[in-house]
Amino acid sequence: DSKLLSEVDSISTDKEKTHNYFVNTLDQLATHLSLEAFTLIGSSMGGNTSWSYALEHGDKLSALVLVGASGW
Repeated sequence: DSKLLSEVDSISTDKEKTHNYFVNTLDQLATHLSLEAFTLIGSSMGGNTSWSYALEHGDKLSALVLVGASGW
C-alpha cells in the first residue's frame, strides 16, 4: 500500500476518497490478473483496505486474512 500513497496524495486529502481509491485499485488489479476466488491478506493499513474490499467484493474472495488491521 505504500506504493500507492504518493499517487493518492496528489488525488485527494479526503480520507473516504483515499480509502475508496485503495479499494478500487485493488479491484482493478484483481480484474487485470483475472483472479477468481483468491485469498487476500492484509496487515496494518492494508488490513483496513482488505476488509473494505471483502465487504464490497466478497464474492471474489475465497479467504480473508487480517493481521493487525488498522481502523477495525
